[in-house]
Amino acid sequence: MNKVSLKICGITNTLSVKTAHKNKIKSLGFASNNLNGPNTASDKKIQSLIKECKNYKIESVLLSRYVSLDKLIQQIDFTKPKTISCSYHFSKYELQTLRKTFKRLKIGISINPENFNLRYIKNIKKLNQCYLFRYERIQKKEHKNIFTQ
Repeated sequence: MNKVSLKICGITNTLSVKTAHKNKIKSLGFASNNLNGPNTASDKKIQSLIKECKNYKIESVLLSRYVSLDKLIQQIDFTKPKTISCSYHFSKYELQTLRKTFKRLKIGISINPENFNLRYIKNIKKLNQCYLFRYERIQKKEHKNIFTQ
């Protein structure tokens, strides 16, 4: 059986990073405060937490809202994550621009099971290294359809 890589998301403080390290968690997600929700942080705070993750060799994932490509590039350049969780609203051209700008950055696409677009996924598959699903939204029927098509 293949291993599934999991990420713990919504990290907002140093204690959580240290706890993740003690528990051998390999990937942490940081939600930008441009997203709605309780577990978000400013870019300055995320930058600090990502630096701490590097000390512990924990992979960092930046989750950001769909913003202009220029704003996303600025945010990535400032926070310096290993992976970005992009909105599925970004075009193939925009993702290619991210790839050229940040050659070492892993690009992940956030998938919304309610609006899953297989054609889009096939179109960008060579640019994308991972898919990020909102697990609590996936129903058994949708889960099967996503992975069998």
